[in-house]
Amino acid sequence: DIDLSQNVGHNLGIAEIPRWSQGSTKLCYAFSAATLIDNYRFTHGDKDFQHLTSPLLLAFKTISTFQDMGSSLKGGKVEHAFATARQFGSCSAKIISDKLGSYSIDTLLSELGSLHKDSDSEKVFKFLKNSGAKIADLPTLADIEKNILLSKDEFIARTFLGFCTEIKNLDYLPPLKLLFQPHVTAVQILERIQNLLSSQTPLGVNFCSNVVTDRNYKGSLQGTQWYCRGQLNHSALIVGRKMHQGQCQFMIQDTGCKGYTKNPGVCQKEQYWLTADQLMNNTHGIFWLD
Repeated sequence: DIDLSQNVGHNLGIAEIPRWSQGSTKLCYAFSAATLIDNYRFTHGDKDFQHLTSPLLLAFKTISTFQDMGSSLKGGKVEHAFATARQFGSCSAKIISDKLGSYSIDTLLSELGSLHKDSDSEKVFKFLKNSGAKIADLPTLADIEKNILLSKDEFIARTFLGFCTEIKNLDYLPPLKLLFQPHVTAVQILERIQNLLSSQTPLGVNFCSNVVTDRNYKGSLQGTQWYCRGQLNHSALIVGRKMHQGQCQFMIQDTGCKGYTKNPGVCQKEQYWLTADQLMNNTHGIFWLD
């Protein structure tokens, strides 16, 4: 049995990192990347536990950098988030982690989206000022007036990138490693999951999150395309395993727990267990740093 979320043995990484919540957003790719990045830092000599990578700022920088390749508020690729971090570094989560002042992620994105639609720069500034953030950290009214002319995603991204003032260099990160169907089989993916966990390495998984509330659900590979009902293709982390009643189960650490409204009790403290069969019936691929 392995539980990397506990501060045991030589692996202190995951245990030092908050279990972020992405609210009802589609930014799982950046949240998964941020946690794996900090885990790698903490398990490879960086003991600056006070600096945590802001998942939100990583998402916004990724959107700004890779918008032409599909990164947006509606989703994106984990590999783009890693490439962004290696190029631009890690922004501290001290100012903006999963909320800004008194505003949750959901409030931030919905309100700024509405204000962008109305093209009201002064209301944007007032909204951010009322968040409780420091005036010195806020974008100026002139910047807001310029950015509000851009697309909604780019406007929101640029609104927050000014908060990225404390940056840690990450150009030493190794390339992100990926195994995805149909390039490899589900059996090969399962073998790699077991090997990585045995070596105390947490990993990301791209899967149909339908299975969280419907344990009989199965995703499907049609040619080279992976399909989930309702397009709930999701990224989370595998951070442990155990044997239970003769079955191997994997611990999933999931920033999207708030989204499982059909069964809100299925995810406790951003974690739940899936059997090997349940996970592999819905796994498109995995990604990790080592």
